[in-house]
Amino acid sequence: MTFKNNIVWGYGALSTGGATLNEGNNLFWASNGGPFFDFARSATDKVGDPRFVNPGVDFHLQAGSPAQNAGSADSVNAGWRVDFDGRAIPTGAGVDIGPYELP
Repeated sequence: MTFKNNIVWGYGALSTGGATLNEGNNLFWASNGGPFFDFARSATDKVGDPRFVNPGVDFHLQAGSPAQNAGSADSVNAGWRVDFDGRAIPTGAGVDIGPYELP
């Protein structure tokens, strides 16, 4: 499975169930501030609060989010050229992780 440019907010542990992943440029977070992983993460992954506008309601990023300009161009190269708001990807110095680009 390929898993790139995602924001994952877990409640403690994040597991692949033993599956092998082609993953990278993901942002992981847990409410306790320290998610547990049962897999080796890519060097391009980050652990940090994504700084959503309103977690659980509005998944747009706030300025200063660690997701800003931290994504891979793989999604753009695969044809995903706009975010969920129809905004061009990328809008800044790089692709943002997650479904929305910061303006």
